[in-house]
Amino acid sequence: MATYNPDHEKALNAAMKGVKGATAEKMFGFPAYKVNGTLAVSVKAEGIVAKVGEKSAQKLIGKAGIKAYEPLPGRVWKEWVLITSDFDKNKSVFDEAAKYVAADTKTAAKAEKPAKAAPAKAAAAEKPAAKKPAAPKKAATTDKKPTTSKKK
Repeated sequence: MATYNPDHEKALNAAMKGVKGATAEKMFGFPAYKVNGTLAVSVKAEGIVAKVGEKSAQKLIGKAGIKAYEPLPGRVWKEWVLITSDFDKNKSVFDEAAKYVAADTKTAAKAEKPAKAAPAKAAAAEKPAAKKPAAPKKAATTDKKPTTSKKK
């Protein structure tokens, strides 16, 4: 079972209250909020993580209560920050995470749209490529001498 500080969950719920498009869920047993089905913020054992994008993360890291999120030693997630304290002072980070994920998922959805099919008239006007005639078959020849078996 996931272990976390219940005060962090209360802080997360307070910070995300009224954030447009954010829905409360559980992610790997931790309280979390998703936007357009994508994780934006979540409670972890050491604090609350927020996906704000690489540029914003670089600007935020080092401010009071905010550091780089490193889920495993040596594995820093560049788009994420870990908020360990001052949750009320850092409420704007939660809003920023929801906006970033909303924009990111919209961009991804546009990129995944299939290309439009060609109009029916244009497709009908195209003729299939003509087939090349088959090459004539060569007669089977053998250079081998027939073998005879001699019995004594």
